[in-house]
Amino acid sequence: MTKIEALAKARNVKEQKKAVEMLYQLDHAFIGKEGVEQLTKPFGFIGTTYLAKANPEDFKGLSLHDAEGNAVSEMDGQDASKTAMEICQHLGIEFQEMYGRGSQLRVCAARILEHISK
Repeated sequence: MTKIEALAKARNVKEQKKAVEMLYQLDHAFIGKEGVEQLTKPFGFIGTTYLAKANPEDFKGLSLHDAEGNAVSEMDGQDASKTAMEICQHLGIEFQEMYGRGSQLRVCAARILEHISK
């Protein structure tokens, strides 16, 4: 590996670790389309999104807000735990499936960190 390749790999790993740190902070969060792209691009792909409809009046319903914090009725994006699982799947990382979204996100984020820290 040349010095330039080693530097590029180190920069990429740094960007990946930053993305995983951000994922840890998004526990139980819905991420907008731009956020999904920002989190998955360092891993060499763009994660999937869908058009979600807000339903904050339901028990454990989804509340959606734009970048300024204003409530919106629908938004393109993805659940943070699903994004973490997609990163694992893209990298070929095995992970334990969990029932809770927060638990799933933490398990996947930990496995991603293990993988990129090798």
